[in-house]
Amino acid sequence: MGSPIIPYATVDDVQHYLRMVIVLRETQRIMTEIDVLIPSWPIT
Repeated sequence: MGSPIIPYATVDDVQHYLRMVIVLRETQRIMTEIDVLIPSWPIT
């Protein structure tokens, strides 16, 4: 048989993916805080 259609993820791949998920979740949390502090944009 040839190579698999879906390649297997290495431990490094999974760790990288999890770090990306954490960073994106933290970014979303911070952006929500900013939206609460600055309800309308641009500030006039």
